[in-house]
Amino acid sequence: MKLIQTTTIKVFAFCTIATFFFGITSITAQAHFSNETEPNNTMETAETMAANNEKASGVPDGKREGQNIISGFVTNKDVDWFKVLLKNGTNYMTCYGESAGSFSFRITNSEGETLLSDIYSKTGCDFAVYRFDVPEFGYYYVEIVGKRTDSVWYNFMIGSPTYELEIGYLSCEEGSITMTSGGGTRTAHFDGGSMPGLPAEAVVSDVSMRGVSSIAASSIRLENVDRDFSFNLTNLTWFGDDLISLNLPLDSMWIAQFGYRKDTTFTPVLRVNYVYPVYE
Repeated sequence: MKLIQTTTIKVFAFCTIATFFFGITSITAQAHFSNETEPNNTMETAETMAANNEKASGVPDGKREGQNIISGFVTNKDVDWFKVLLKNGTNYMTCYGESAGSFSFRITNSEGETLLSDIYSKTGCDFAVYRFDVPEFGYYYVEIVGKRTDSVWYNFMIGSPTYELEIGYLSCEEGSITMTSGGGTRTAHFDGGSMPGLPAEAVVSDVSMRGVSSIAASSIRLENVDRDFSFNLTNLTWFGDDLISLNLPLDSMWIAQFGYRKDTTFTPVLRVNYVYPVYE
């Protein structure tokens, strides 16, 4: 029976964002945050903002270059408008809010025609993602409206999706691996595609081989079958990092070759850190 386990690292949960605004150091401290500036109560006075332009490569080190977040407060009598330059094609509105139903938003073109409108629907430290199509490159407008008489906060990004970082553990399909003198290398298979709820477009940022002591093997070489790419794990620690630029999909068979060092038996588990775009 395969043991597959995932752990979410909330690198962009709203709890983290909130602590940033209140002066507590956070993992996303290098992202670009902007507080809305009044007056911006009409389309004509809309505040110009930068579109979100995140890349998976900016997530593992916490820099998140290209991430652009707007924060503000509204009531049912206070409207905030923003102007943003968007690429044509699929774009994403990623929202955080005080509570479900606390604010609504509308995205329009320069003629006021609506591309998307909705009410923020999540609660607690979570975000809602809304997909919409932009017909042509140009400036578009975002209207944020409070749904309560008291002031409520909101955060949002618009443009590219944001990304999350998670940890997964893949067990060896062969179970245990036995190394014997004269037996040469031994092979183990780890199926990333069998992970339940595997996010679309997940790519691996680093890996490590668990369950194998520093003296159990002379070497470990790992291959991503989908990309036909292999690399050696660091001796003793069995770690491979800085993989994000290689765009290695987690949804692939991973093959490990263990070099003989001594007679022993071990049960290897492949730990993978992976990054994926949040589409929903």
